[in-house]
Amino acid sequence: MKKHLLLFIFIILVFKSNAQHPVIPHEHLSVLQGLNDYWIHSMIQDKNGFIWIGGSSGLYRFDGYNFRFFRDPPGCKDCFPFNYTYSLAEDNYGNVWSISMQGISIFSPEWEKSIVAFRFGTGTSVADFKQDNLDLIKDSEGNIWATNEKGYTKILL
Repeated sequence: MKKHLLLFIFIILVFKSNAQHPVIPHEHLSVLQGLNDYWIHSMIQDKNGFIWIGGSSGLYRFDGYNFRFFRDPPGCKDCFPFNYTYSLAEDNYGNVWSISMQGISIFSPEWEKSIVAFRFGTGTSVADFKQDNLDLIKDSEGNIWATNEKGYTKILL
């Protein structure tokens, strides 16, 4: 009887120790740390280690300690705001591309300047994109592609 009890306790301890999940250190980022958005749709990490976050209110850069918020693209009076950023991509030059309902913009963190690559609805080659499920993809050769339900468009600048 003692042997059965000891065997039972041993089996329980073995299974209990294997059932525990490892604790992965992590940190929650929210409004308390300066992320003023509850709707986050895209995140990338650039070649310098910054985390770029696209949300409904704008674009955020996280350096590991603090957020920097960009509602309006710096250095561009004609650019549309960064609100409702659906996707982000970094090109080979370190520029951050964003796609939103208004179009595609390019932001140079190094120079703090922005340009409009495409404004949807103005007769550009990607203006016929249905503005659902917008995405940006960088391929292995460094080309940026805009995608949606209708297909892909390679961005040539």
